[in-house]
Formats: sequence, C-alpha cells, structure tokens
Amino acid sequence: MGKDTLIKLDDGSEFYLSQIDHLEANKKTGKFRFVLTTGKNHETDKDTFNDFIKKYNLSSILRNVG
Repeated sequence: MGKDTLIKLDDGSEFYLSQIDHLEANKKTGKFRFVLTTGKNHETDKDTFNDFIKKYNLSSILRNVG
C-alpha cells in the first residue's frame, strides 16, 4: 500500500485522503463538506472543494445534496 496523503485545509483542518468517506455539495446552502470515516466533517469554500476534487480525481465519491 502506498503512502497516504495528508490534506490540509485553509482553516487548519488536517486529515488523510484515506479517511474521506464521501464529499457533499449542497448548492442550496452553498456548503461544501468532506465527510470522514472518523465521524468528523470539514466544510470549505467552493473553489477549494472543486480544486480538491480535480487534484485527487474524486468525482466518483461526490454527492450532490439539497
């Protein structure tokens, strides 16, 4: 197994790529969230969220809610 990637958000939040269960985008509320297997969730802005999806090719675990 390869080395896990540490993700650092602008708000100081840190988690590993392998801890992401899925991603949520709520267009009604404008909230973009990383849902982790640890039970914690981290919200971020739309641009950071979209950049993250592209960089790590995670569109398959994106859920549009709302």
